[in-house]
Amino acid sequence: MEALWNRGGNQRRTGRHNSCNGHHNDVTITLSSEDDDNSIWGYIKSNLSRHYQPLRDDVRYKERCGRVSTVVQTPVEFEKFYLYGSTLCLNALLDIFTFQPIRALVALFYILIRPSCIIHGIRQRLTGSQICDVVKIFVFVLCCCIVRHFDLSVMYHLVRGKAIFNLLVLQSITDLVDGLISGLGADIWDSLCWKLTQPPERRSAYFGVWLHLLLAMVYILSHTVVILLQITALTVALNSHDKLVFTIVLSSNLVEIKTNMYRRIDRNYLFYIACLDIKERFHHSLLLFIVSMKIMTDVSWNPDYLLVILPDALWILCFEIVADWVKLAFVAKFNKISFHEYHQYRLTLATDMTSCRQKLAATDYTDVVSRRIGLNILPMGCVLVLAFSESFNISGIVGLGFLTLIFLGLFVVHIVTGTILRRYETWLLSTTKADDIIEIYPDTDSQMIPPLEKLRPQINKDE
Repeated sequence: MEALWNRGGNQRRTGRHNSCNGHHNDVTITLSSEDDDNSIWGYIKSNLSRHYQPLRDDVRYKERCGRVSTVVQTPVEFEKFYLYGSTLCLNALLDIFTFQPIRALVALFYILIRPSCIIHGIRQRLTGSQICDVVKIFVFVLCCCIVRHFDLSVMYHLVRGKAIFNLLVLQSITDLVDGLISGLGADIWDSLCWKLTQPPERRSAYFGVWLHLLLAMVYILSHTVVILLQITALTVALNSHDKLVFTIVLSSNLVEIKTNMYRRIDRNYLFYIACLDIKERFHHSLLLFIVSMKIMTDVSWNPDYLLVILPDALWILCFEIVADWVKLAFVAKFNKISFHEYHQYRLTLATDMTSCRQKLAATDYTDVVSRRIGLNILPMGCVLVLAFSESFNISGIVGLGFLTLIFLGLFVVHIVTGTILRRYETWLLSTTKADDIIEIYPDTDSQMIPPLEKLRPQINKDE
């Protein structure tokens, strides 16, 4: 940069300035003789009489405004995505208690009235979906019967005697194991369903059907134990006098924010993170519901204790919500990802749900939710069955009537949520151009981290 200095009068300097868009703008800087005054009075006078125009470089400051808009709009768009995803999780969880048992009973009734099914082979008379429904309900009922023999009070007293440090370690370990075992369980169940529906010559590789069935049961029981440990740790933290639950939740959320804040992330990986956040918040909401029900059972459903539990549960959910907002907003800002991507994420889930509801679908609705969002339905269903059986005395005609009312209530809620979801998905896909539904992230799986070689081209494109 060249400059011409005249000591006696006005001083003038010309040169070039690089703007943020890469273009060169001619800049002329005029220096007056007052700028040579390096005294204290001159410094004070120059600071009192400063005049500048911050929006001189429009491109640069428009980019800054876009980053602020990303930080502000990302929480709003994520909450829309979460509302849709959590409704999918709820609908899939209700399906294991309503329609899947009915479909399994219909398949079993068809076998009983058609003895030729046993002679000629059940697999030749039933469809693949019916076989999967029967096996799924069979495994689910068997695991629920085994889980009912678990004593949660023994687990509670074992965890209660530990110090705060051990409680924090237990919470971290259970969260880690929950994430690890979820991916393995999804693969085990998909492999079992594939073997059940394939001819014998095509399913002879790897493990047999019976071994896969045993692995599925072991997985469901193991995952159920992990969730019960999470519930026990959360119950101990809520019952503590110094409110350890806030320390646990705050520390885990801070670690989560720090882990994802300064990582290089593209749109596919952000979709992966957002789906896991849906699963995590929905999972924690169910845990808080079960813990609250367990505590109310211990105090004989005294309504006064509800005013003690409810504020703590709301504070925990608020911590989770704020942590998700901060993490996703700044991840989008640092990686230059627009908040409009969450609309594409909703299109992706809507496309998946619409395709799996077709007459010839590749997989079940609940399995798609498990793969995309990461919520495994069967272990959580076993935990809910155990919690309800311990909280309510279900026996005799009164218990049977109570179960009937619960089933009808769940059935109605499932029909309502399913109808709303279908109408929303139809509206979302019908109001979107076909060109906007091209990138449906087919390789993005909540049980599998996207490979880096697929992320780098998009990162370079964004840069």
